Amino acid sequence: MSLTTPFEQARAALGVPAGADRAAVKRAYRAAVAEHPPDRDPDGFRRVRESYELLVDPTDRARDLILSRRPSAPPPPLPAPPEPPRPGVTAVALLRVLATRVDAAALLARAEAGDPPAPAKRARAPRVDAAALLARAEAGDPPAPAKRARAPRASTSRPRSKADAKPPTGGAS
Repeated sequence: MSLTTPFEQARAALGVPAGADRAAVKRAYRAAVAEHPPDRDPDGFRRVRESYELLVDPTDRARDLILSRRPSAPPPPLPAPPEPPRPGVTAVALLRVLATRVDAAALLARAEAGDPPAPAKRARAPRVDAAALLARAEAGDPPAPAKRARAPRASTSRPRSKADAKPPTGGAS
């Protein structure tokens, strides 16, 4: 629906041309009301009255049409959902991805040499001395807090000056 469609429909309902002045619209309205009286044809009268109100004062309706968030065209239909993959297709696709990421030459050289493939590297958990933990628990001491790695300190944008340095601890008064 374009912005001019409601105005064109209103002019067609009253039978007035596009450049008609207010007096011509009023004459056409009175003639249309005589054809569609409200007690005999309420739908026709409602259509005529709305058309007259639109053509006499179009600014409110034009503002509503311009500022409305309604799309001017209906949204396109949704695409059809994809067909489910055939059994085994996902496994084959996964194997293809893995094959492109693995160094095939290194695997063949290891296989020819009889070496097993290298295990994946994992982060190791810190070793815990179970005997020391049991001894502490029996003595009633709480376990020692785990050491955590500290994040490196962010550098400042300006160099430190002597004024920023800590004052000496102790000295002559």
